[in-house]
Amino acid sequence: MLNKSVRYLFFSLFLTVFSVDAILPEKEQEHLTAIAADTPQKAIEYIDEKLNSIDKNSLTYLDYLEVKGGIYSQLMDANKMLEVATEGYQRAKAINSQAYQSNFLTIQANAKSLLSEFEASYELFDKALAIAKSLDDPKLIGLAYAIQGKTLLRAERFEEAMKTLKLAYSAFDRANEEENKYVALNELSRIAYAMGDYDQTAEYLQEVIEYYKKSNNVIAASVLKYNLGTLYLAQKKLDKAQDVLTDARAFSIKHGNDVMASYSEFGLGDIAVQKENPELAVKFYQSAHTGLIKNGVFDMAYTTILRLAETHISLKDFNKVNHYLKLAEERKDKMQAQVRKNEILRITSLSLEAQENYKQALEKQKEYIETYKDNVKKDNQEAIHKLKTQFDSERKATQNELLKKENSLQKAMLTQQDYVRNFLIALLGIAALTFVVFLYFYKKQQLLKNKLAQQALTDELTGASNRRHILHLANDRFSVAQRYNTSLCIGIIDLDHFKLINDTYGHDIGDIVLKEFSQICNKSIRQQDSFGRYGGEEWLIIFPHTEIEKINIVITRIREALQKTKFPMDKQPTFSIGLTQVTQKDKSLQDILKRADEALYQAKDEGRNRTVIL
Repeated sequence: MLNKSVRYLFFSLFLTVFSVDAILPEKEQEHLTAIAADTPQKAIEYIDEKLNSIDKNSLTYLDYLEVKGGIYSQLMDANKMLEVATEGYQRAKAINSQAYQSNFLTIQANAKSLLSEFEASYELFDKALAIAKSLDDPKLIGLAYAIQGKTLLRAERFEEAMKTLKLAYSAFDRANEEENKYVALNELSRIAYAMGDYDQTAEYLQEVIEYYKKSNNVIAASVLKYNLGTLYLAQKKLDKAQDVLTDARAFSIKHGNDVMASYSEFGLGDIAVQKENPELAVKFYQSAHTGLIKNGVFDMAYTTILRLAETHISLKDFNKVNHYLKLAEERKDKMQAQVRKNEILRITSLSLEAQENYKQALEKQKEYIETYKDNVKKDNQEAIHKLKTQFDSERKATQNELLKKENSLQKAMLTQQDYVRNFLIALLGIAALTFVVFLYFYKKQQLLKNKLAQQALTDELTGASNRRHILHLANDRFSVAQRYNTSLCIGIIDLDHFKLINDTYGHDIGDIVLKEFSQICNKSIRQQDSFGRYGGEEWLIIFPHTEIEKINIVITRIREALQKTKFPMDKQPTFSIGLTQVTQKDKSLQDILKRADEALYQAKDEGRNRTVIL
């Protein structure tokens, strides 16, 4: 299945949008909030009646429009949000109300974010924040930061999202905005979930749940129920997750919240897959996809298509697999996160493998890995571009300051030609120095870019796959073996008495041994095998589609090549290896690695330079 980062808490709670200048009576605000919390559609009908009976250029009209936009935000109806916010912004601009302009810009930004138009959302956020800061209004600042944080979260830029949402939380705290503080806290729980910190997720979520229990907001409570269901799903508590998400789906259908019902169905599809009921999973995914497309939630609809393609592999319905992969290919360019686009390659590889077309499956897997490398490189380039942009901005500010000083001196000393000439010479020297500094930083950034791209997937000393990359490959192979009940063997290799080699001959010789051993393994293993440095003198080797009895041929080839290699020391190095075969009882890759490690230690206990199979 897809990376867990695409299964984080998708729903955000309702942001209150009454501005600091709101003139609706407090009782009317409470009345609207109560209706919206229980039956959003009735609240919209009530507001429409009010809007038809009041002056369209009044602040009261803008207040009702804001609430209407907030309810559509709650329902995640992006098109309606844009319709309301566009009208509201134009009317607020006509009467020169900056606070209302900022609010309607945040609603527009949220709508663009829901439609996966992230760049447009960022631009609208910048405008809203600039207005809020000019007014020094902490509530408006908090609202703008909250929308920006949600947009960054949808784009899977988690660290930036966390920083921005913490700014929103602080702004709401200064404004004594209790409800919005808990909205920001809920968004932070989504980030913790996306980053795999489930304990922190539960802590945030429980705090928000307690608040909404006290405030009796049933819509918010239902959203949190969905969030809780996805948390149980991530923790593999499938029965609990199924009960909670079934309730969330029923509640959403009852209250006309189609988007939330679709998300609940998506979660129920995931549960059905994990319970090995692919037919039921397909039904849930198809229903979810229909609802998501209908409501314009295209990024999640794309993810659902990928789920359908992968689930049909289990059903051996490869015509449907190809249909959904083709559909995903047509829509992938609209996706912001590169990892989702790359999933097409991974699922295609799994489909070919399930059809026993191993050669093409291997080619697609290699293409997937190469694309993964390119994305790492691209991420590094984007980080470097930000550094360069920051440097250019600082350099420009310095040059502007120098120009100001030059103009001041020219006005004050027009008659002192010699001084002016010397000053110009000095200015040219500063400009030249600035250029040299720029070249220095640019070169340094280029070196950093190349280094990051190289280090992302390979071990710096040996050139083999590093620990992160080899474990990533092992996880993929383990998932395939479990899903399709194919053979997979994993071994952990340890160079015998390597510490003694370092202590006796020095670390330089030890490094030579590691490099030579890496080259020997790369030449000795088969095309479908994978090999990488696990840590120190330990190495991880993966044998897909191979029974454990046949692996000894490869191990023997490595041993013979190692004995024939000349090393700058008296004694030839040897190695021990612990091998194990994946079984259907294995729950995770850690189970396999633990068993291989036990076999390795047994090989050491029996005298080293041998192979032990468990």
